Formats: sequence, C-alpha cells, structure tokens
Amino acid sequence: MIESKQVINLTKKLISVETTNGKSLAGAKILKQFFDDNGLKSTVNEYSPGEGNIIVKVGPIENGAFLLSGHIDTVPFGDLSKWIHHPLSAHEEQGYIWGRGSVDMKAGTAVLANLMVEASRVEDQFKKGLIFAGSGQEEVGLLGAKALVEDGIMLNVEQVLIAEPTSLNSIIYEKGILWLEVECFGVQSHGSRPELGKNAIEGLALILDDLKKLLPTLENEAVGRTSINFGMISGGSAPNVVPDYAKLTCDIRTTPGVSTQEIIRIFTNYFDEIQNGFTYKLNVLQSEESLETSSTVLANIILEETKMRVSKASSIKMTGTYFGTDGAIFIDKKNVPFVIYGPGSTELLHQTNEKVSIEEISIAYESIWQSILKYCT
Repeated sequence: MIESKQVINLTKKLISVETTNGKSLAGAKILKQFFDDNGLKSTVNEYSPGEGNIIVKVGPIENGAFLLSGHIDTVPFGDLSKWIHHPLSAHEEQGYIWGRGSVDMKAGTAVLANLMVEASRVEDQFKKGLIFAGSGQEEVGLLGAKALVEDGIMLNVEQVLIAEPTSLNSIIYEKGILWLEVECFGVQSHGSRPELGKNAIEGLALILDDLKKLLPTLENEAVGRTSINFGMISGGSAPNVVPDYAKLTCDIRTTPGVSTQEIIRIFTNYFDEIQNGFTYKLNVLQSEESLETSSTVLANIILEETKMRVSKASSIKMTGTYFGTDGAIFIDKKNVPFVIYGPGSTELLHQTNEKVSIEEISIAYESIWQSILKYCT
C-alpha cells in the first residue's frame, strides 16, 4: 500500500492553494503534477476560465467502470481573523490537518487520487475499470460535474463513490437542491414620503413566513423535513429613496420523497394568486432532485470495511445526508448504485477552523481500496 505520508502530502498541497469559485484549475494542476510524478496519464479540461476538471482512467473501462468522484473547489475563507491557522496553511497538529477544504473535500480527493496510483500497480488484475473525476465548482451549482457528464464520463460507469466528508458513515441518500430567486417590484418615492411609494424590500419581508409554510411536511428520520434558507437579499439605491425593486435568493433542500418540481409548482401558484400590492417574479436558478441509491451493496462493503478499522464500530452507520453532492449530476436518472463516503466531520462543513483527522484519512483509504478490489478484480 502507498505510505500514508503520500496521501497526507497531497492533501496539504491541495489545501495550500486557493480553489474558491473561479480558481479550481489551480487544484487540478496540482493533481495533474501528482499523477505525472506517479506515471499516470491524466486529462485536464479547463471548461471555464480558471475552472478545471481532471480525469484519470485505469483498467478496462469498456467492461464497466467504478467512478471515484472528488471535487476540487471550496467555499470562501470568511473572516481570516477568526482562523487559528491560516486557511491555506495546511497546518498539521495533534493528528489533524487544518485549512479550508481539509474536510470539504480535499482530503477525500487526495485519498482517491492516491488510490488511482495504487490501482495502476495492479492494473493487470483488473477485470473492470476505475475512473477518477476531480471536479470544479461543486460549491456553486455542481458545474464541473455537469461539464464531465456532457463529456461522457458516465458512459460505462456501473458504480459511483463520492468521497465527501461523512464521518466515515455510508451515505445512501441525500437531500435535493432547489435555488429560487424572487424579484419584487414596488413603487419608488422620496424617503421622507414613504406613503407615496411601495417599498420592495418590505414586499419581500411580507412573504417570508408564507414561503416557510408552503413547504411539504414529509419528514425523514435522518435528515428531517424540507428546509428553506433565505440566503441573500438585495435592493435599494440610497437611504432616502423608497426602493422599487428588491431580490431574494432562497436555498431549499428537499427531503427524499419531496419533488423539487412540486415545490416550484406550489410557489408559482402562490405568486400567481397573491394580492398585497406588490408584483413578484419567480426564477429557478438550480433544481436537482433528492438522490437515493438503487442498491446498497457497495455501501454495505464500505460499512463493514470501516467497522473493522474503527475503535467503536457501533458508531458507523448507513444513513442519509443534508447536503447535496456531485452525485446529483452523475446519477441523475441513470439509476447507478452509489455511496457517499469519506474522511472528515460533517459538523465542520464550511466552518471556520476546518480540520480533518489523519486517522480518518487512513481508514477511508483502506476501506475504499478494499471495495475497489472487490469490484474491479
């Protein structure tokens, strides 16, 4: 097996370069250099300026393939003054590596990249193929995965593993993603005479509680109900002007069993019928249905392999997740069995002072490797 320090070194290299929106190509280049150094041919596609995907293939892909998926990009750093160690420091201390992307998901991506090198050493034993897909812009709409699918990445794929942080649990379903934009149109007037206008910001405020109440109440034991987050609001031109326009952006996460299309229909009907003196326009920015695997064979293999390697096996479960992944694009309507599994605490997603356990990286590496062997050989 590859020495653990090689996985750690790659994790640190990936963390040390900024790959926020517009910059994932920098991470793809680090991965390409890693594969070049280990004798593997890789393909980098700069599908958008500054954004890159990378693909590596091992074994007879035409006989069926196992796709290993890891995204390269991260969310922004936030307030740098609140970080104990700089988000690009890749600081190692007391069994953890710190930095933006350490959990989500550069450690998982480094694990998969090293596994491709491991697989290349026994490629002659493979009866099926292995594909590594490093994707950009997962955090801003799964755009890298969409580019990969357009390029035919799923042509021979029979199994998918997405190495997102799961605290080493096997994830077999995820919430759907629905991003909506609501535009509100009012009437402009002088700030000293608000009664002569209609404040579009207030028009948005009037509907917030209603939108929450429109959500379906179907509940899932692991991920709860469908949720809505009012993530962005903008409007107005000056303090002394009643704004005639304002815009709200919502992030809705749908529980399995709740269709994003049904929510769009419900919201559309609401805005068609509402009469409160304002005009509204609903725009769909992104819509990905919830995802659930058609088979738990792969998830069970990962589950059992992990239980053999952790100190408290009872803590490892098969469950679902609140967050969305590139799986929503890769799987879509193809009904390909998948598992979401990787190192890192789900409690540290998008948090300041993100850090990943080196022990979890090692356990994930060994457990995924065994699943690769069982499928490919």
